Amino acid sequence: MSLKERIELIVLFILIQLNKIGIPVRVSKRGNFALVTKVENDNVYFLFVQEMLGFLNFSGGRPDKGESDQDSVKREVKEETDLDVESECPIIIKGEEIIFQGALNLSYSIYRCRIIGGELNPNIQGGRFLSLLEIKQLRRQGKLLGNYICDAIVLWGEK
Repeated sequence: MSLKERIELIVLFILIQLNKIGIPVRVSKRGNFALVTKVENDNVYFLFVQEMLGFLNFSGGRPDKGESDQDSVKREVKEETDLDVESECPIIIKGEEIIFQGALNLSYSIYRCRIIGGELNPNIQGGRFLSLLEIKQLRRQGKLLGNYICDAIVLWGEK
């Protein structure tokens, strides 16, 4: 993670905290995320990475200049986990501004992805696969970065 990205996450955390104490703040940000799954013993597991400040999120980030959204998802997953994925289809594409964690306006896309190679390296960004039960527990504890995570999992289950 670059210094610029670290500073942006710290600023985001501060904005969220300001919003929690009643000072409304809005910031615009665009991102693309990968909903990566694996199946073991008839159970589905979802790939998450550790963000700064302890939040969990889907792997993803912003596209580089001239990079397509799908290519940025593949690159981000590789950088953050060492897994190679193929982007299959978008599950959610939000072009309008939405409220995110009560403080952030975010436009984002979430792509359904499948693993085509590589080995998960948890030492890069704390990548790990979580069960639905673990995700529910983390949501109740406020450890997930945004509600869009649960929305995407629900939509994934409908496809």
